[in-house]
Amino acid sequence: MNPEITLLVHNIRSTHNVGAIFRTAEGFGIKKIILSGYTPYPELSLCSKAPACALIDGEIRSEDPRLPHIREKITSQIHKTALGAESLVPFEFYEDINNWIKENQRTEKLANHRAGAVKRQRDAIRISAT
Repeated sequence: MNPEITLLVHNIRSTHNVGAIFRTAEGFGIKKIILSGYTPYPELSLCSKAPACALIDGEIRSEDPRLPHIREKITSQIHKTALGAESLVPFEFYEDINNWIKENQRTEKLANHRAGAVKRQRDAIRISAT
């Protein structure tokens, strides 16, 4: 049995990096991506696993609250590197990542899960042998 992996992507500023995360997640069979903070996110209707939603200001929304031209620009920029993966990998957006953590602790989804973090720095441990 393969483990189900949910990625938490918090405060990533670059739309191109977000697109690359979507593409990599699709390749690794990631179950879901949780985007939070100021991380840009694609149009909510792109999420293939309904319901696409975002927790914004403490309210679950299925309609994208951003202005149409901003939503289209960000979605287009993410698509440049995601190459369609943004419509294949389910995602949710939370302005505050603590809301997602509290919600999942309440439902005991996080009870027996291990967490890991990826951060680039000089003394980091390599995750590949290349």
